[in-house]
Amino acid sequence: MPNAPTSPNSRSVRTARDVVRMVISGSIAVLAVGALRDAGAQSPGDLVAPPAIKSMGQPPLWQPYASAVATFGRNNDATGGVELGLFHSRGSPVNGLLGLAAEGYLFASDGGATGGARLLGVTRAINLGYGVDWDARENNYAFILSYNTAVRRGGILGRGTQLRVDWIPSRGSGLDVGITVPLGQPYAGRTRPRNTGVSLRDVARDATPHAPTATSTGACARRSSPTR
Repeated sequence: MPNAPTSPNSRSVRTARDVVRMVISGSIAVLAVGALRDAGAQSPGDLVAPPAIKSMGQPPLWQPYASAVATFGRNNDATGGVELGLFHSRGSPVNGLLGLAAEGYLFASDGGATGGARLLGVTRAINLGYGVDWDARENNYAFILSYNTAVRRGGILGRGTQLRVDWIPSRGSGLDVGITVPLGQPYAGRTRPRNTGVSLRDVARDATPHAPTATSTGACARRSSPTR
C-alpha cells in the first residue's frame, strides 16, 4: 500500500523538534568545553592557603619579670636598683585571686651595694602583694606591702609594663617606686585595644553630609519635575 502523503504541519513539527535538539546539544557541548578549560586552568599551585591562626592558650603559670626602682625615705641609705622576680599562680591564672612571687634585688647605697630577697603573696585582682623582705646587709626581716598597677590599658609604657610602689614600714616608712616589665610574655598588654573612648569631634566630622554633586542635583531635579 503506498505511503500516505505527509502533511505540511507534520513536517514543520519535525523540523522544529530537530532545531530544538540541535540547540540543546550545542549548548551542552559549549558548557562542557568551558568547564574542562576552567578545570585545566586551575592548578594546585594557584590555590591560596588560608592565613595561619596561632592560639594564645592559657596564661603561663610561671611569669618572670624585672623591676627598676628608686627608693625614697629609707633609713638604710639605699638609693635604688633592680629587682628580678618570678610569679606563680595558685589555682586558675585567670581570676587573679592568689599567687606567689619570689624576688631578689640589688640596690645601690652610699655605703656600698646591698641586696636581699622577698617572698610575697599576690592578689592581682586588687593589684596587691604582701609578704616578707630580707635585707642581706642588715640581716633582718621586715613586712612589705607592694602595689602594682598598669595605670592604663596595655601598660603604663605599653607591653604590659606596670607602676610599682613598695612600702616597708620598719625601714623608715619609705617608698620604693619603679616600673615592672614582664619577661618572656609576648602577649602581655597586647590583647585589647588601648583606646577605650570615642572622640565626638571625629564622629561629627565623619557624619557631616557632603555637598551634592552636579550629577545628583540633576537627577533630583528630573525626579521632582512634573510629568507632562
